[in-house]
Amino acid sequence: MKRLFIYLVLACTALTAWGQTVDEFKKMAKAGDVEALYMLGVSYSSGFNGCKQDYEEAFKWYSKAAKKGHAAAQCSLGYAYLLGQGTKKDIDKAIDWLKKAAGQGDSRAQEELGNIYYYGTYVPQNKAEAEQWYLKSAALGNTNGAFALGQMYKDTDKDKAIHYLKLSQDLYLKEYGNTNEVTDKLLRELGVEYKPVQLTADTGGNTEEDKITDEQKESADDDDILADFFINYILGGEETTISDIKKDAENGDMKAQYNLGLRYARGQEVNKDYAKAAYWFEKAANQGHVEAQHLIGVCYYNGEGVKKDLTKAAYWHEKAAQQGQAEAQSFIGTFYSEGIGVSKDHAKAAYWYEKAAQQGQAEAQYNLGVYYYNGQGVDKNITKATYWFEKAAQQGLVQAQYFIGLCYHNGYSVNKDETKAIYWLEKAEKQGYKDASDALKQIRTSAP
Repeated sequence: MKRLFIYLVLACTALTAWGQTVDEFKKMAKAGDVEALYMLGVSYSSGFNGCKQDYEEAFKWYSKAAKKGHAAAQCSLGYAYLLGQGTKKDIDKAIDWLKKAAGQGDSRAQEELGNIYYYGTYVPQNKAEAEQWYLKSAALGNTNGAFALGQMYKDTDKDKAIHYLKLSQDLYLKEYGNTNEVTDKLLRELGVEYKPVQLTADTGGNTEEDKITDEQKESADDDDILADFFINYILGGEETTISDIKKDAENGDMKAQYNLGLRYARGQEVNKDYAKAAYWFEKAANQGHVEAQHLIGVCYYNGEGVKKDLTKAAYWHEKAAQQGQAEAQSFIGTFYSEGIGVSKDHAKAAYWYEKAAQQGQAEAQYNLGVYYYNGQGVDKNITKATYWFEKAAQQGLVQAQYFIGLCYHNGYSVNKDETKAIYWLEKAEKQGYKDASDALKQIRTSAP
């Protein structure tokens, strides 16, 4: 079965249109065109543009472009060394190349360096170092970097957490036309209901400044480096009628295609039609719309509007995962864990679970905890297992509540604490988890 895993390097930059064939890229590369060197790497790593997927060949071209100073290629090469794709895994080289790309302003490389230092998966944990990389990434408009800062500050500085979570949501909305559910949930936990920028009706007398909410103006004033993100994205407007959406979708606008797919899926202003929903989702997905990629993956997985096809489901979820969509990262993690539509690969499953877990996806946090607990796809680490179990438990995932309760009861990598054990087991019991009820009975029976 063909493996559909594609380097995360595709997420290192917004790809330009292919424009040329592989043979044409090779001619351009021979003439010294650095961008062509990079695009050859992209072609071989993705298996697109008429060539067979070949990670070693991709690594060769990325290396050539990276050595000539191409930032996205440097980021791509860093990921290749990080994952051992097309070359032997080498964490030192991975970090070195990611830092080269980050130094040139590649926000994806900056974000990944933040992840590396924050979670300590490959190097000793260094949250201060992680914070600096996340700040650089967020300042350049990286949605995930801003989200990571929001998570980092959540328990220590509420105002900063809210600021960066709002920024993350603003950037996400600007790029994809809708909000991120995980970010919405975190903001609500902090007592904030996210309100996107609203355009006022154009009566002929409004200035552009009148269209910016006071909150967004204040945010822009507070941080000049981010002002453009708040001011620019309100100028684009949104389609307001179904006829406008259809017209723009048929003219190739990917956001309109995605929105039209949503209308058909929901039966909003049109008759509900899953086949048409899937059609428009795939149109938008082929243009790189991350939410559309996730949803067409769901369509192929469930056989809704299209013939069930697990290989295509895995393909589209991985495409969305590479762009940072947390649900898709969790999905593709499970696909690799179970061998659904792809060859089973626990290392890749753990990799994607960790990506999703870092964004607050509860199921991924729990699954990652299981992987660390069992030493599956990662080195066995009970401390990390309990960390992720508790993260998932805090979001209400019943299995995680049960396991973290057992960890506190038995003192697995945490100080034994019967009060916390009972707290979490009772949480799970209230959700009807029988094993939690049995554990509580045993604890209470054995209590002096």
